[in-house]
Amino acid sequence: MPQKNSQRLLQPHIQVIYDAVLEEDGWNGLISHLTNELEFRSGLISMEGLDGSGIIKRYSVGYTDQENQALKEHFHCMDVWTQALREQPTGRAWSSDYLVPMRQLQKTEFYNDFCRNADMSHSTGAFIKTDKQLALKIAFQHRHEQGEIGDKEAYLQNLLPHLSRATELKQTLSDFQCSLNSTMDIIDTFPIAALLLDENANIHYANAFAEKIFAEHSLLACKQQFLIIRGNLQQNIFLTMLQNAVSAVAGNAVTEHGNILFIPGLHPEADLEIQVQPIGASDSMFGMAVRKPLALVFIKEVNSQAPLNQEILQSLFKLSQRETELAILLVQGNTLSEIAFQKHRSLNTLKTQLKSLFSKTSTNSQSQLVARLLSSLAAVKI
Repeated sequence: MPQKNSQRLLQPHIQVIYDAVLEEDGWNGLISHLTNELEFRSGLISMEGLDGSGIIKRYSVGYTDQENQALKEHFHCMDVWTQALREQPTGRAWSSDYLVPMRQLQKTEFYNDFCRNADMSHSTGAFIKTDKQLALKIAFQHRHEQGEIGDKEAYLQNLLPHLSRATELKQTLSDFQCSLNSTMDIIDTFPIAALLLDENANIHYANAFAEKIFAEHSLLACKQQFLIIRGNLQQNIFLTMLQNAVSAVAGNAVTEHGNILFIPGLHPEADLEIQVQPIGASDSMFGMAVRKPLALVFIKEVNSQAPLNQEILQSLFKLSQRETELAILLVQGNTLSEIAFQKHRSLNTLKTQLKSLFSKTSTNSQSQLVARLLSSLAAVKI
């Protein structure tokens, strides 16, 4: 491959590698593109066990259905090229002529019964280690008349660092998608309105409680998949909270602002409290976002007369049964002395439990404690 032609192809091929990360079947398109552009007889990308345990997934181009079937059922166990390639350091391209000299290759069943029939005489390939058990293999083959691989081996070597990075990004994307799906499953279990929003208040997901609260409260509206809060001031504050949450995920500095917005209710509606928490992950390839960071938004009715949900309270703050009981009584307006008298408890014991409540809820006064408990997910109308 002439040097000028090599440089002309390199950047577009690098772009194709990273583009493959964004596609559902990206590896298939990538191997097809590279095989055709570089004029190989055939090419493949496969996920394989480093211990030779077998092929997990395989994407190939240039193989007939019969050849693919023959490899799957029989000849993959005799593939001397792959066996030799597996013994070499990962992350480097190797030619078949180096791995298995032609005189040695011509003595193998793999060559005589498969390669000759498929008109496949020379190959180049590499393994990219993905973890302790698995590796990504990329390989290309020449027809007999095309001769040895030549400088295409060096060209493949130039692509390998990008292929390795793309593999990491694809795994990150896959992990994040699993995380996002898991987050949605968790959101569905909340006994409270919960949504995933971007920085512009575009709703990416909302559970059933969120849809219910939209229907019941004139303070909120869902218009064209955007969450709208009645009142320009409150809407602007809410958007700032979302932008801060998204910036925090992306690792950027944020303006000083809280993550809780209180909205006084319109009679007979209850007051609403909105909490915004950052969630998600982001990456970039050539300036393109792989996955936008999001904000997890909780919306709940706040009513100081409503009983706290004990189970949620214990789960949120890791409280003991006694601490939970004390917390609920304090929210109901009882003093420590009154609780000691009603429950026949020692005042010193209650003071010790109160200090523990301060520590577990990150508060330092009884008024702060009550406010924190009322603004927690435990203060929800079930």
